[in-house]
Amino acid sequence: MTLYSSPRFTASLKDSRLWSLDWIQQNDVAGLFHFILCLKVEGGYTLLGEYATATEAFAARRELVASTGTTAYFLRAVRVRPVVADTGEDLDCFRGALRTGNDSLVPAHKQSEYKAWAAMTVAKRGAYRAASNHYF
Repeated sequence: MTLYSSPRFTASLKDSRLWSLDWIQQNDVAGLFHFILCLKVEGGYTLLGEYATATEAFAARRELVASTGTTAYFLRAVRVRPVVADTGEDLDCFRGALRTGNDSLVPAHKQSEYKAWAAMTVAKRGAYRAASNHYF
């Protein structure tokens, strides 16, 4: 894994499920992660590269700092795969797919598991009730 040939953009690290290393440690989040090299820009963040280990990502950051003189590069982690539902851990791509309606966020070999999980999750939701019948 290396720098992307064309940097990517995201308006929100949270919406892209890019977590700080401190947050992962403080919340004891388990899982396989990839590490993304980022730079804050106007209106969001440029994602510069993806690495299998934090060590590789920090080495790439050092190289960029040395070559550009900019010290504002930072790392975020993204979970590589969903964790099985019965472990009680977070199902990031399952939740993202359900929230957005984009089931392509789920790997093909996990589609049947995702569909069962999504059906159960939607069935457990309460009926929508308007807070008020009056408009202000």
